[in-house]
Amino acid sequence: MQSLLGYFIFFLITLFAFKAYAGMKADILFYFVGFLYLVISFLIYYPIRKVYISNILPQRLHKQKLSYLKADGFNESYSATGVVIDAVQRKIAFTAQTISNIIIFDLSDIRSWSMETRTNTIRRSDGREISRDHYSIVVNTNNAEQPMFKFFAANAHDAQSWIARFNAIING
Repeated sequence: MQSLLGYFIFFLITLFAFKAYAGMKADILFYFVGFLYLVISFLIYYPIRKVYISNILPQRLHKQKLSYLKADGFNESYSATGVVIDAVQRKIAFTAQTISNIIIFDLSDIRSWSMETRTNTIRRSDGREISRDHYSIVVNTNNAEQPMFKFFAANAHDAQSWIARFNAIING
């Protein structure tokens, strides 16, 4: 909602700047062009913002938190957006976007881990359905305040690799 308000304010500022332009004489034309500008710019703005929030922002926040961890002496053995494992010190850090702070555990605090699959189905206008699977790794800890952490995997192979990695590091 906050981004929509920011977008609307940006729209009004540019619209009135456009109205101040000396070449615009007809108000009806001005409002029609303004309405077209609103619709077209929103159709461009919204998908770009959605891609930024779902793909780019989590990776950027993960990199920032990873550099902070490295400066604090954390060795990155394995990393994905949302999790960093230091196999040498036997520590795991969760850096997900929904977590404001970095939460670090000993690997002995990890109770279980599993792969979770969620299928999104979209019905197209021609009646066909398109399904896409989304994979994530769910890690349960002995922390009573937040006992479950989730990070996303790119595909099924990546998710299975993370499960095997947890088995090797923690059980091995």
